[in-house]
Amino acid sequence: MELRGFPKFTTALVLVVMLCVVGLPGISLAQQTPAVIKIGALYPLSGAHVYEGKLSREAILMAVDIVNNSYPDLPLLGAAKAGLPNLGGAKIEMIISDHRADPAIARAEAERLITSEKVVALIGAYMSSCAATSSDVAEKYGIPYLGADVSSPTLTTRGYKWFFRTAPEDIQLTVNAMKFFQDLSKKTGVKIKNIATVTEDSLWGQDVTKMVAKYAPEAGFSVVKQIVYPMDSTDLTNEVLTIKKANPDFIVHASRVGDGILLQRAYKEYNVAIPLIYTAGAATTANFVDQLGRDADYIFRRMLFGLDMAKKKPIMGEMAHKYSRRAGIPLDENSARIFDGCLVLFDAINRAGSTNPEAIRQALLKTDIPSSQILMPYGGVKFDQTNQNYLVSTPIGQIINKENFTVWPTDIASREAVFPLPSWRDRK
Repeated sequence: MELRGFPKFTTALVLVVMLCVVGLPGISLAQQTPAVIKIGALYPLSGAHVYEGKLSREAILMAVDIVNNSYPDLPLLGAAKAGLPNLGGAKIEMIISDHRADPAIARAEAERLITSEKVVALIGAYMSSCAATSSDVAEKYGIPYLGADVSSPTLTTRGYKWFFRTAPEDIQLTVNAMKFFQDLSKKTGVKIKNIATVTEDSLWGQDVTKMVAKYAPEAGFSVVKQIVYPMDSTDLTNEVLTIKKANPDFIVHASRVGDGILLQRAYKEYNVAIPLIYTAGAATTANFVDQLGRDADYIFRRMLFGLDMAKKKPIMGEMAHKYSRRAGIPLDENSARIFDGCLVLFDAINRAGSTNPEAIRQALLKTDIPSSQILMPYGGVKFDQTNQNYLVSTPIGQIINKENFTVWPTDIASREAVFPLPSWRDRK
């Protein structure tokens, strides 16, 4: 075809340009796919939670490495080929932003990542309060947000269409913890009834207080004391003395690492002898045992990830070794959850075959990933009508001789629980 008014060579040139734009069967359109896909991550990289932020950052970078390069021997999601094959081998670029454990900063950084950095999705945020504000922004702009390691139930009860969570939430964690307490009492014959909750005043801490108050009576327990303290407190002596006076049968903590260390040291100093102490957060990082040594022993903890589980799922041990070599610190529960969250998000973008936010959201809705392709010992990843992964598992562990052991449920336990906790004077 010749365009009237144009020389033949000009006509040919125009046709070539048109074909490059519209494409022809058998002609690659790789040049139309972005070579780099930007995703924003929101974590505390400075301040009181810098240690946890470093763990998070290293988990993110390890996930990027797995997907951007080829690891055909790893049975993990996206490891077989370099880059995202459905987007012409495009690479992932993570822009990791510091929210400094401040919900207002998290909100502002989410806005910046979306409007200035042009990220196609967000992941975060270690703290539920920061995930709440930053995901508000994602909802406003219609950008997928994956909560990889935040547990507040309110995050998935807001009716948001862009927020997804791969990790367990506090209803699941609390209900299963109550089942564990029941089983432990029945198995040992030691009666436990009265609970005290000791929680930080963040969104997460508030939710744990509410969940225990709601589900403990259904399990036959009574909440006799609720103590709430300012997050990142430097002295918790008064709280510990209040606990000692209340003398509950067991304590449920919702504390970060620093707060948990303060509490445990004060328990020892004031000889607080409680038969059972369970923490929903503080003992999840290696720093807890590093700081306390044998004084960390016998605490029960949620244990979503543990190296003793690697006997049944060897990839957990392999990736823990890989992580510690590159980061110089052990892989923990939070890091493992973030790692898996990244893989799930990268996979959704690949399945979407597009960086269009709605296409990514639709791919997330259709997620159906088997346990064999993720690191965590879940049944897999599949989202319910609230965009919550309903295939999660919530095992319980205990620290004994400075090591973490899975003690419940019994089918995956690596040793028996020590209960009741020995008094401070009876410990070796």
